[in-house]
Amino acid sequence: MSKPAATPTPRSEDWTNILDAVETKLDHALGAADRRAAGLPLPCDTSIAAAHRMELSLVAERILRLQARGDQSQALANDEDLALGVAEDALRSRLAEVASLRQKLAASPGRAIL
Repeated sequence: MSKPAATPTPRSEDWTNILDAVETKLDHALGAADRRAAGLPLPCDTSIAAAHRMELSLVAERILRLQARGDQSQALANDEDLALGVAEDALRSRLAEVASLRQKLAASPGRAIL
């Protein structure tokens, strides 16, 4: 049986170099995160929050006005639909009267309708 090859153990100098490299990378990452965070607005910045609330309030008012106009338009359309229905019923009644009169005239002697 062959004896497994021994894996070399890192020297303490190698570990020190590895840990120094890790520490350097962490320092760079933390510095980059701090720079990005510095550019962000503070969460307690009330002027930005107030501006957004004002903007949302204006949008909400506009939506309410649009809904009111939509309701008005629907009411007008309903009124016009009702008026058109009444006019259609009147025209159908007149057409029925005209058809009845044509039949009477066609039935009367000496009257021919072309």
